[in-house]
Amino acid sequence: MKRKLGTIGNMLMIRATSLACIAAVLCALLAARARQPASSPAEINREAELNVKAAYIYSICKFVTWPTDAFPAPDQPLVIGVMGKPEILSRLEKVAGSRQAQDRRLTIRTIDKPADFAGCHLIYLGESLDAKGRAAALKALNTKPTVIVAESEGMGKQGAHFNFFLGPKANVLFEVNVRAAKASGLEFSPQLTALSMARLIQ
Repeated sequence: MKRKLGTIGNMLMIRATSLACIAAVLCALLAARARQPASSPAEINREAELNVKAAYIYSICKFVTWPTDAFPAPDQPLVIGVMGKPEILSRLEKVAGSRQAQDRRLTIRTIDKPADFAGCHLIYLGESLDAKGRAAALKALNTKPTVIVAESEGMGKQGAHFNFFLGPKANVLFEVNVRAAKASGLEFSPQLTALSMARLIQ
């Protein structure tokens, strides 16, 4: 039994490391494709932060299992809706232009109101979205099989499946709300929940 448990633990560690490698490679590609170099340390840090978040959103798309009826057609794209006009939009568009997730092409859609959520598999709520807008989005998506990614304090406990925040060293970390995922019919791979930068909300 000890050997089996040890093997499973090693597998989780290897998979988590693989996911981190995917994100690292994608961050490097996004940084290399930036048209204009940042002119100050603050801009460099912000650019790196946005690239890391875009890379992790891509990783989330790869390691979440949606209900079978979420993709009625075999060639249906995986749709990422972006609400709140965040700076990350251009990075996600670059990712979608060169990558696939789960053998599906990625489509980025800008969202103005909750009524536009239909057909989206993942919704990103930008930090510029006010509290009223965030609350309306969470209410509209409650228990629906749509991944909710946010970047505002408290959103993980309020129902977002993933919520980015900055650690003490200004590194990008994220909360994972496993309870909300189960209620929405979503399954998260251990490759996501085993990451050291993930803080679980059970």
